Amino acid sequence: MPLNARMTSPRDDIALYPARMPWSAIALLLLSLGFALLVGWYVRGRRVRRARRWRLRAAQRVIDRLESGQWTAPQRLSYLRKVEPFVFEELVGLLLSRLGFRMLPSSRYTGDGGIDGRAHWLGRFWLIQVKRYGRHIDWCDVEQFAHTCAVQHAIGLFVHTGRTGAAAYAALSRHVILVSGERLLQLFETDPERQAATIAWMRQQAQRTVA
Repeated sequence: MPLNARMTSPRDDIALYPARMPWSAIALLLLSLGFALLVGWYVRGRRVRRARRWRLRAAQRVIDRLESGQWTAPQRLSYLRKVEPFVFEELVGLLLSRLGFRMLPSSRYTGDGGIDGRAHWLGRFWLIQVKRYGRHIDWCDVEQFAHTCAVQHAIGLFVHTGRTGAAAYAALSRHVILVSGERLLQLFETDPERQAATIAWMRQQAQRTVA
């Protein structure tokens, strides 16, 4: 035996080759991890649903207030510019539903190429973008939205509270319908004749679009 060699004991072998984790322990660890992920997903889902219920109630309160008939058109637009952005999105969805739009469920509100809503109406697919502007709208937003509508073969509905300049009108293309100012306030109409006039205008605009 070489002089520098040393005898190894069973304990040394245990130190060199640690025992493997039993399959039962691995399975238990994976189950615990899956359960934690499931609980996290459930809790997050409850928070999202609770937040959306709050936004829907807030949006309905805004609609009720603006339908009271106590404010002038400039006052109503000024009030809409102060509404919380996500509440304003829900508000537009509720108003479009009254016109017959079948709003599709959405799991996110921002970061989706400017798409705030999706719907079916008149047998066609619609994309909706809602902007709460205080001044002139950014024509780049309109141009990007028009491009998204063209790619997805959809009619675009660009709803905003600001002012529309010449550059924004030039960026509309034949894929997007613009709703602002007086047209936006007409969505709040509850009178059957006036509501029918709004629907007729929307139908006319839809016929000129290219999806």
